[in-house]
Amino acid sequence: MSKILNYNCEGMWIANYKSYYAWAYYELELFDIFIKKLILKEKNIRAKNVEANQDDLESLVLYETKDLQNVAYMHAITSFLYLCMSIEGFLNFYGTRRLSEKYYKRNIEKMRITEKLSNIFLSCCSVVIDPDDVMLIKLRKLFDVRNSLVHPKTKEIAQKNMNNFIQAHPARYKIKEYFKDGECIIDMICGFDPSIDKDFEFQRFKPAGKKEIGTF
Repeated sequence: MSKILNYNCEGMWIANYKSYYAWAYYELELFDIFIKKLILKEKNIRAKNVEANQDDLESLVLYETKDLQNVAYMHAITSFLYLCMSIEGFLNFYGTRRLSEKYYKRNIEKMRITEKLSNIFLSCCSVVIDPDDVMLIKLRKLFDVRNSLVHPKTKEIAQKNMNNFIQAHPARYKIKEYFKDGECIIDMICGFDPSIDKDFEFQRFKPAGKKEIGTF
């Protein structure tokens, strides 16, 4: 039997959530850069082919910008995965630090993300989170998307459902919405325990000569 430890207790732990958070915003900045390049190239192609048939023009635009679209998607998905990794990484760090590695690994670490969060803060802060709480809904949505990315499935395509599998333009990817939800979740997590210094635990890169990247 052991007591729940204070978050600021003495000890040493190693975790990567801080790096994941910083990398998430760095990749988000790269996504923004490539989206701007993509849109500019699309605009220039259309300007040079004003007399082309509309269907032919759209096919040309897609063909000429395919590489940029792929790179934009790569940065969007990478940033999203790092965001999810930073959230789960911090939960694992917090739970291990307060409950001990032995207890946490045996009882909580392998839980689904919403159950993990609920059990950590019920145990450590006596906070009861309703299953329909907006934070858990946002968290569940984020990790449903994350799971679909890290557990890719193959689906059979037929003529009747072909349109369902056409990849949307990367500018329409909901990455900014996901980041806003992620920040909402982080704010609420940090609000459960005043000992958590959000500005210390979650920091973004600040390249020389630039303000914080990834701001909305």
